[in-house]
Amino acid sequence: MCFGGSFHSYLAKTYGEERFAYLYQDNSSRLTAYLNGLMPSLALDPAFFNAYGRSLDTLWQEWQASEKAQAKAQTATRVTHDGWDRMILNTTMAHCILPVAMPIKPAPDAVSTSSA
Repeated sequence: MCFGGSFHSYLAKTYGEERFAYLYQDNSSRLTAYLNGLMPSLALDPAFFNAYGRSLDTLWQEWQASEKAQAKAQTATRVTHDGWDRMILNTTMAHCILPVAMPIKPAPDAVSTSSA
């Protein structure tokens, strides 16, 4: 999953679905919309500013701060019993999260301490 979906969800929940719809309506009505992939700041910034009164960069930073605050509020819980050879998430390729298999050190209580 890429961060774009979470960012869009944040915009719709924080500022309302009407503004979110207006963002795409405004952007698609511009000739510069064809440049979104090549020059996003030229093409997208005016649409984001018209819809939200802020630049794309400012909104992205607000979303990141919101995500960090939510992550800090969560309590840690163990997901596996033994902790070995589980899939973990690795952030690569322009902020996309890709699963990567890596051995993880087992929790101390999962290691057998019996003596022979």
